[in-house]
Amino acid sequence: MPGPVSPSTITPKGSEALCGFGDDPSSQTCHDPASALPTLAAPVVNSCAAPVTPAEPAVSSAASGLVQKFSKSDHSGLIAGSARAAAPLPSIASPSGPPALTVGDGKLEFQTGIPQLVDRGTLGNLQVTAKGDVLNASAHVGVSNEDGSHGANVGAGANLANGEVTLDYKGWSFSLGLGLSLGGSIATGEGRDLDSDGVPERCFKMSLGPLTLGECDEL
Repeated sequence: MPGPVSPSTITPKGSEALCGFGDDPSSQTCHDPASALPTLAAPVVNSCAAPVTPAEPAVSSAASGLVQKFSKSDHSGLIAGSARAAAPLPSIASPSGPPALTVGDGKLEFQTGIPQLVDRGTLGNLQVTAKGDVLNASAHVGVSNEDGSHGANVGAGANLANGEVTLDYKGWSFSLGLGLSLGGSIATGEGRDLDSDGVPERCFKMSLGPLTLGECDEL
């Protein structure tokens, strides 16, 4: 006779439920084999798909705001300042003296050394002219005189230091000069009308060594 069948030797077939028996028959439980043994699906790898490159980290909002602020700034002043800094500085031309030899306007004049300094001023109807000569030499001849009259003039001299002042008042003039000078000159003429009153004026001027005297008066 076949022996008793043990419940643990019963093997379910197909989709038969698996039932367990405990000490209490009312606690019998049954499980579907499909649900009792879940299967893990293997991931499908597509070897033809291009690898996904991770996205670059986004620029922070603070950095973006700084870049936008700088790009919107007006840099024209900075560029203009750089252009001005790069531009060469203008050169200051030194004042040039009169030519050594002057020909024309009724005179022939030669001068060398430091040019004569001239300053003019007005006190009401009185005109004041101041002249200074330092370390220079000159020679002249002609018919147009320095005081504006026409006649004749000739002279030559050298000055270590010399000063001269001329006062003009309504066509009348007086000149006085003193200094450390050598040489001499003389000039005489007429036909000047300094005050434009229609009355011509005549002039005379002489220099002898350190002393210069001159005058103009109406005829």
